[in-house]
Formats: sequence, C-alpha cells, structure tokens
Amino acid sequence: MSFTLPKRPKRLRQRELEEEEAEKAAKQTQVSDTAIQEILDRKKRRREMDKELERMRASLKQDMLDTASDDIRTLDDGNKDSRSNKDDDDIMFYITNEVHKSNFDDGFMLDKSNDSDDENGAEALREAAKIFLGEEAQENINLAINEANNTEVVEATELWHQSFFKPGSKNIRQPRLISREEGIGEKEMLLSEMSATASGRAFLLQWGSMKDWHSSGWKCPSYVYQWLFEVVALELDKNTARNALSTLFALWSLPGSKVETQLPYICKQRYIQISTFKSILLAYNALPAALIEGVLSDPDSQDTKIHAKIAENYDGEQARHLPVSQLGWMVKALGFSVRLWSKAYTTYEIRYAVRLLVQLSLDETGHLVLQEIQIAIDNCLAGMKGATWETELKAIANDICDMVPSTKRQVHTLDCVRMVNPRSHYFRRIVAVTCLERSLEQEVPGSVDYISTDQSLIRQIHQIFMNKDGFFMKRDNMDFEECFVRLSMLDAAISVDDDEIRRDSQPVLEIADELHKIGLSIGAHIGVMKKTLAKEIIQRVCSRLTFLINKNVRVAF
Repeated sequence: MSFTLPKRPKRLRQRELEEEEAEKAAKQTQVSDTAIQEILDRKKRRREMDKELERMRASLKQDMLDTASDDIRTLDDGNKDSRSNKDDDDIMFYITNEVHKSNFDDGFMLDKSNDSDDENGAEALREAAKIFLGEEAQENINLAINEANNTEVVEATELWHQSFFKPGSKNIRQPRLISREEGIGEKEMLLSEMSATASGRAFLLQWGSMKDWHSSGWKCPSYVYQWLFEVVALELDKNTARNALSTLFALWSLPGSKVETQLPYICKQRYIQISTFKSILLAYNALPAALIEGVLSDPDSQDTKIHAKIAENYDGEQARHLPVSQLGWMVKALGFSVRLWSKAYTTYEIRYAVRLLVQLSLDETGHLVLQEIQIAIDNCLAGMKGATWETELKAIANDICDMVPSTKRQVHTLDCVRMVNPRSHYFRRIVAVTCLERSLEQEVPGSVDYISTDQSLIRQIHQIFMNKDGFFMKRDNMDFEECFVRLSMLDAAISVDDDEIRRDSQPVLEIADELHKIGLSIGAHIGVMKKTLAKEIIQRVCSRLTFLINKNVRVAF
C-alpha cells in the first residue's frame, strides 16, 4: 500500500522560486556594494599614501638641500649665472627669504634619567616581594636584581666616550658684532645696530637683506663673516641660527668671475678664523685640556681665564643645554670654510681643526653630530696642500694618540673618518697604524724604533703584529676585549687596494695564518660575550685577508 503526497499548488512553488531569486539578487547586491566600498576604501588609502609620499618627498628634498654633497659642486661650477638661472640643486647658496619655523628640542636628546631611579625601582620591587611573596621567592627576586646589576656590559658608552665639554647646563653667551675696521659704510652701521638685540638679528636674517646686498656687489667685511658664524652657533632662537647659516652660504657664493676665488684677499676676507671656532667651543664650556694646541702647551693659560670669566657671569635662569643642532651647523660651516678658502689657513691651523673635530666625535654630545663631523673632516683633508698632506696626516695621528691614550677610545676615532677618497682612506689607516705602534711601544719599549717608515704600511703592520713580545704573540690569558680593539684597528690599517695587496701578499698571508692560530687557541663560543666578540672579529678579519689574497692570486694567473 503506497501513499502519494499531494502536489503543492503551482502558485506556492512559483513564490518560493521568486523568493530564492530575490535572495540571490540581494546577496549579489550586497557583494557588489561591498566590492564598491572596498574599491572606495582602496582609493582613499591610495590618496592618503600619495599625500604621505609627497610630504616625505618634500622633506627629503629639503634635507638634500642641507647636505654637503652638492654644496661644493655648486661653488665649483660656473658662477656666472644669476640667482634666477640656478637649478633646484643649487638653491643652497641662493636661498630665498624663507622663514624657518621648525621646532627644535635639543634638551630632549641631552636629558638623562636620574641614576637613582634604578635604585629606587629595585628597592620598591624588594618591598613588594616582602608583602606578596614568600621567603624563597624573595630570595630569587634579590638574586635576580643582584645579577642584573652585575651583568657584563659590552661597549658601554661611558667606557669610550671622552668628555670634550663640561657636563651640565651652560650659560652660553649671545653673539656679538665687533667692528674693528675703518671706513664703515651705511650697511655696516645698520648691521651693528641690528645685531645688538635678538629681535634685530632675527628680523635682519629673516628678510635676507644681506643676500640682496651681496648680489648687488656689496663686499662683506671679514668681521661680519665671523659674526654670522657666531650667530649660527650661539643664537638662542634656532630659526634665526638657521637663517644665519643660509646667509653665510649665500655670502660664500661668487656672483661674477670664478677667477676671484684664486685671489688671496678673497680667501682672507671670507674664511672663518680658527680663533672664532675656538672661542665658540669655549662658550660651549669646552674643557681647557681638550683645546691645548700642543702637547707641551700650558692648559692653565688664556683658556682658563676665559672659563673663569664665564663662571663669574653664570646665570642659572639663562642656563641651557648645549644646542646640538647648532653644533652640527657650526661644524658643517667650518668644514666648508676650510675647503673653500684653504689658502687663508696655515698648515698648522688645518691640522689643529681636524684634531679638534676628532676629539669632538668622542664626546657624548658631539657624537650626536657625527655625520657633520665626518663631512667637515673630509673638507679639511681636501683643503690640505697636495705636497704635504701625507706628512700632515701622520702628525695629526700622533696628536690624536697623545690626546686619546686609551685604546678603547682610540678605536672609536675611526668612526669619524669616512673612506670616500684617497686622503680620508689614508688618514683612517695611518690613525690605526699609529695606535698599534703606540700600544706596542708601551708593551715593548724601544721596539718601534726598529720599524722603518720607508716601507709600505702593510709591512709596518706586519712588523708590529709579529713582534714576539707583542700582544698578538702572547696568547696566555689573553684580554679578549683588548683583542677585539686591536683587531679592529688592524682591520682598518690593512688596505683594500688590490695593487698593494698583490705587492705585499706574503706579509698579509702570514698575518692571516697567525690570526687563524689565535682563533684556534681561543676555542669555541662558551657564552662569554667578550670572548664571542673576539672570536667573531678574528674570523671576519682572517676571512677578509684570505679572500683578498686568493682574489689577487687568481687575477695574477
């Protein structure tokens, strides 16, 4: 017996089909709306990204205008064109009367947390442990705190920073314009009046009157260049200081014939005097011992008197941190002055300036403007005479070792020298070789006298390295941290020039073999950070030397 269900009415079946079609249409509409919304959201995000990229591109362009790479090219290229014919890359020396409204906060970088904060935090942690934890947990907390305090710290900044400035806030004087020249005209009279107040200096440099005068043929006196340099470094308002920097670069441009740069009076008129640079460092509270001009000089002379005068005029309300951004601008301007007007400087003045810049790079504050220091050193090296620059660099290296006796600090002097040209490359190498010689002389007195300076640097390094009583040949109880420092200097001292490596391949191969033996004597990594660093740098230097030798051998065949 079978049962058959009655068929549903045709209208009911049709209604269900219509509902299904309506539901499908609604889903399709919803999917379409979602897709449209996603497209709109993507377009919105794309517009926002384009705006952000445009902002970053504008910021990058502004930074490029302030970098050093195009500055020298601008001054060296044709100077016959007027300001209106300059390209965007040459804008630096024809900066329009733009008001800089950037906000600077140098104090933020220089503020240090109180040393007692960590101690208070540890005490609070111990007190909380007493309340909430048992005796065993309390002992574990105390053990962990003590271990944290005794943890080995590698490359701690206090180990290699060498103070160039006195610590703490500084009562930095205001820039002053002192006219010592005769025949002052109306423009010079106006400058003297406007420079007396901060508001006058801001107005004068904001509107760019001096740039217009220079374009119309005004010969800016030498003392005005010195005053602008002081404004860059000492002005309280950083926008005014930056406008002073752009004005200084504009006054260093040469409307007219490029031949004028060869005239001695042009160099003497426009260069920044080393005495002006030194006076600003003293205003920044530089240590008198750091500014000694010679090893036998008396530090308790004129510098000490200036410091005493600054101390007498100290005003706590006017005290402020050292202006980091202005320090960088000042260093940058000094480097360009030495390169552009090198004929105005004596050989000793350039040597003294380079030494001060190297010392400044070791200071905790000076290290913040390391890039500007690197560029300034490159410019100073370029300003040296072609016949004597190698001799001068050797003298500078000896001066640096006299002022920076610690090897842990000496190795960080290499950070301020970029290998961008033959002079800077040689300077970096000769500093490293001199540091290695000084270290060997302390370990084996009189041994350096037997190292001939007439031979190549690689052969000198080989003699230092292979000395039987030297650091590298005595491997019992080796100081791994000192090993890391010495090998870093050895790595910097050995050239990467293929021709030199090919000529002196045998000494390089012997050094690589001895490094391999030192690495084997150290053994595997056992978790000690200093030992690990020493092992790694041995492997790196040994691999580099082996690669250079093998590459030159293949080339020879």
